[in-house]
Amino acid sequence: QLAARLDALGKALHLHLIGISGYRSPQHSVEVGGFADDPHTRGEASDTPGVEGVSESTLAQFGLTRPFAGPAEADHIQLS
Repeated sequence: QLAARLDALGKALHLHLIGISGYRSPQHSVEVGGFADDPHTRGEASDTPGVEGVSESTLAQFGLTRPFAGPAEADHIQLS
């Protein structure tokens, strides 16, 4: 579902999006600073360069959200 929504967003905005960190095992998620039950472990989040400039309202139109503020997390997108 996440990949389909990101694909639709990319096509609508003519963006080339490549998810670099989608699903993570609970162990790997903890190893990289996340949680064992975060959205990545459920396939509901992706770090996707190219979405940094997309507004929150546009993301919402595709059922997506950027839950964390700041430039370090600007490419973290998840299902809303």
